[in-house]
Amino acid sequence: MPGVFVVLLLGLINRVPRERNNYLIPFQVLFPLTMYRIQQLMLNSLFFVPTGLSLPYILSEKASKPIRISILCGFLLSLTVELLQLALYRGTFDTTDIIMNTLGTAIGTLSFFAYDRLRKESDKNDQKKNYDI
Repeated sequence: MPGVFVVLLLGLINRVPRERNNYLIPFQVLFPLTMYRIQQLMLNSLFFVPTGLSLPYILSEKASKPIRISILCGFLLSLTVELLQLALYRGTFDTTDIIMNTLGTAIGTLSFFAYDRLRKESDKNDQKKNYDI
């Protein structure tokens, strides 16, 4: 799972130590709404889409409920990054980031399963056509 380490490192390395700013109330720093803040929300989600795409691939054979487990793993990874930022005085602990990262994981996971379903239906239709010939 080298991707997990990449996420952890990117969440911590490029941060400079500073005083603690903690935002425990979700979406607390969003208002007044600016383009920069909207961008930050979108980037937090997009950053975790690859996690959501890769976790079901790893879990699909082993887990009975890979969608739930994948999203839970994305949540736990995001929580870990935020707690490390808090403990190491790097970045800002923000519950909004956890929510948006988990949303990104969910988007990636659901995309994985939607693609997988379409691929299986396409394969089934291709096999049916081959028998018809």
